[in-house]
Amino acid sequence: MKKALLKTFWIAMAGELLFSALLFAAILLVFEQPSLLGFMVKTAGDWITIASQVFFPASIAIWITFVNLEATKFGEYLRHFGNDLTFRLSFIFPVLLFALTCFILVLYKGIESPILANLAIFAIVYSGVALFILVRNVTEFMRIYGEFREQMRSRREDP
Repeated sequence: MKKALLKTFWIAMAGELLFSALLFAAILLVFEQPSLLGFMVKTAGDWITIASQVFFPASIAIWITFVNLEATKFGEYLRHFGNDLTFRLSFIFPVLLFALTCFILVLYKGIESPILANLAIFAIVYSGVALFILVRNVTEFMRIYGEFREQMRSRREDP
């Protein structure tokens, strides 16, 4: 069962990357390269702020919350059904992606290379997609947590 869940996780990650690549390709088709470079020159600092002060800390907070819950009976419940590794990966990946996005943006701001501009735009797009997926994963995690709490309540009420 764990292997099937991991396979599903990696397929979802590949889909996320593919969707981000298609979105990035659409941006490149719609906007001319000089416009994109100008956009990045003007907004790189703002993107650094968003990535480093919103996306990255929020993803760390979510991951820390998961780690704390994993050390409870709910963690045992997740391990019993094999969902622990899937959620662990789905919560740690955005932390790494948002940190990488911050690094790429800072690097771009210092160097202002066209290649780094394209890489930064892709990282922003990928981070945006990852943020939506992270919210979906948190929602699913909270749904499972609610089911677990309901089961615990019903066990306490049964004689």
